[in-house]
Amino acid sequence: MSPCWQLLLLWNPHYEPQTISEHVEKLRRQVKFGNAEPHVYWGKIARGCDSARLESLRTTWLGLRERLRARREDHPAQETLAFVTDLSGLHALLLEDFVEDTRLRTKDTEQVPSYYGELPEDVDVRFWLKVRDIQNIFHDPSRTIRYLRECLDFDPYSSQAKNYPLVLNWAPPLEEKGPLFSAEKLKERTARRDVRLFAELDDTVFPRDLREAHGRVEEAVGRDIWKKLQNDSQVTAFVASAYLAGKQLGSIENPETMDWGGPTTQYARAIERLFVHGILERARSAHDGKLGELGRVLRSAFQQWKVRRCTLGVGDRIMGMWSEETDFADLPRLGALCRDGKWRGWYSQFVEVRKDASHQGVIVPLGKFKVVEDGILGGSGASVLCPLVEAWEEVRLHRARQ
Repeated sequence: MSPCWQLLLLWNPHYEPQTISEHVEKLRRQVKFGNAEPHVYWGKIARGCDSARLESLRTTWLGLRERLRARREDHPAQETLAFVTDLSGLHALLLEDFVEDTRLRTKDTEQVPSYYGELPEDVDVRFWLKVRDIQNIFHDPSRTIRYLRECLDFDPYSSQAKNYPLVLNWAPPLEEKGPLFSAEKLKERTARRDVRLFAELDDTVFPRDLREAHGRVEEAVGRDIWKKLQNDSQVTAFVASAYLAGKQLGSIENPETMDWGGPTTQYARAIERLFVHGILERARSAHDGKLGELGRVLRSAFQQWKVRRCTLGVGDRIMGMWSEETDFADLPRLGALCRDGKWRGWYSQFVEVRKDASHQGVIVPLGKFKVVEDGILGGSGASVLCPLVEAWEEVRLHRARQ
């Protein structure tokens, strides 16, 4: 058997946080209504590309198509896969073909998710993967990143410098026991005999325990806040995973003797995504409007403190400076966050716990973990996520308008 030939692509939740679900639902509907050959198109989203870059992409895409078709003639029994990830999870796509079509994104079809047609005009989608099935590999961010590094030799932190799709000329360990999309493996995954695709399985989008965790967290923080959080799938994955890890750790005998640093770190990553990256970093790079004014305050403080990057600890000090602003103009929710005593008090405690969780050899006790989780899930009142998410969304939309 010849070496396995597979691809790796990153998908950006900025364009559609429910990307996996959108494509899976297209396949499920076709199966439901009796389509004999269900398939869905996965678009290669390109933004800000000039004609030379688009022509380079076209050459790459057509070359991949010819390579796939030649390989299929030589080895018709072998499957070709594309691994796709937003770094919070990993899925495999069963490839049928490569397609070039500038009009496909706007066609009213059961094979193309509608969000492609709603993308901004400067976003180009003319290159597509024709996909026959979708299967989940990991839903956990840490396992996903570990697999990408150790098995696919892919460093997610240098990902911006790469041109996608990346071609993998070897078979990852997942393939050791035969084809990933075989009928035998599908039978092993479900007792139902009417299932034709892996995409039909309940855990394709979320595993059962994580689906339940998503539901529990949604109940705790409120449906409106959780819906807004779904604009960043990594945040919801971190929060639900932290909740699930906390429940599992709490079921162990004498949980007060355990180190709660793991789920604490998962919650911390969610707060970092929202506050550090979603608010502080956006302010730091802004130069117009009220956000630009706040950015100048932040940059000046960085020079004074000789600080080079935004961190959770720096955020506490910056909020103190921002709270002295008399007018937040078109950013009232950010102003309310900076002056929110409950949020500021919880955040200060949270930063200290986060420091403990990040130091090797320092154990995070159950009591400190509960301070973090109760604040996020609203154990003693409204969740601290409420004012944070409102401010985060306000800043996100403010930057999008500039």
